[in-house]
Amino acid sequence: MDMENIKANLTYMFPGVGSEYYGMGRALYNRYEKVKKIYHSAKEVVGIDFYELSFGKNKNKIKENACAQQALMCFCYSLFQVFQEEMHLSPDVMMGYSLGEYSALACAGKMKFKDALYVVNQRAKIIEEVAKDLDGTMVWVINIGWQKVENIVAELREGGEKLYVSAYEANEKVSVSGTNSSMKVLADVIEREQGMVIPVKMSGPFHSPLMKEAEIKLREILKDILFQPGNINVVANYNGEFYRDDRESIVVNLSGQLSNPILWYPSICQSRKGFQNIVVELGPKNVLQYIYKLSFQEDVCFSVESPKKIMEFKGKIEESSNRYRELVKKCMGLVVSFPNHCESE
Repeated sequence: MDMENIKANLTYMFPGVGSEYYGMGRALYNRYEKVKKIYHSAKEVVGIDFYELSFGKNKNKIKENACAQQALMCFCYSLFQVFQEEMHLSPDVMMGYSLGEYSALACAGKMKFKDALYVVNQRAKIIEEVAKDLDGTMVWVINIGWQKVENIVAELREGGEKLYVSAYEANEKVSVSGTNSSMKVLADVIEREQGMVIPVKMSGPFHSPLMKEAEIKLREILKDILFQPGNINVVANYNGEFYRDDRESIVVNLSGQLSNPILWYPSICQSRKGFQNIVVELGPKNVLQYIYKLSFQEDVCFSVESPKKIMEFKGKIEESSNRYRELVKKCMGLVVSFPNHCESE
């Protein structure tokens, strides 16, 4: 890929639930005092000891949906702060998958970290409360075009099944939410069509109309949160468009995300704006990098989650200064001033 003759957007991506794991962020926490301060301030907001949750004796606690959401956001925000301190980049766009959208908004300065974490805490409680009565789940559907999946889901729904496409991730990868009994029916049909259904460890039919009650409850929480203009564009899962700076836009996007499909592929297209992307996934594992590459092989993607990975990323830039000219221009650490939104300092 010749990057000398193109204009590139620099995009940060933040993962959602499913990427977390016990021990994530340990090296970051041990090395940076900044991270310790963020974890401490997070405990003051929601009453959770994130050190104990992430690195303590109970290795299974972080697997609980509510705990996973909050621990993941705390880690991703901390990672962003360290990454910016080391790299001094000026990203053009930020985006996050489902829960990751809160990380994107906090890192872009559109929400204060403490406010974003508080909303995530309340969101987790609301989701858990609503989902417990639904007997629902989610699956990935791959190796079959999204339009065909849409048609299959619509036909089954007309026949009485409770099924909804809940995420558009790539041409031949979508997520479907619904009741457990309906998922069995869907799997039979998809397999007959030469597709594949992969179960996802989710405790409810998220991002579907079955979660409408959760959307309504979250909207009430969001009405009391202070939002502020940020200097970085953030793409909304709800509509695949950049956030506006008005309160109603943010309330509608974040609450609507719960009962509507994640428009991830359209969001990626919005982040590219006709140009190739340089993408940095900030968070545990590399799920978003994998999904991204399903559609845009030509773009440059990195996954960063540890001090080692940050240093490797910095080394690649220094070694490839000619090839990655656009990125190097964004790395003028002594010239570019990037605001620090960490309230713990």
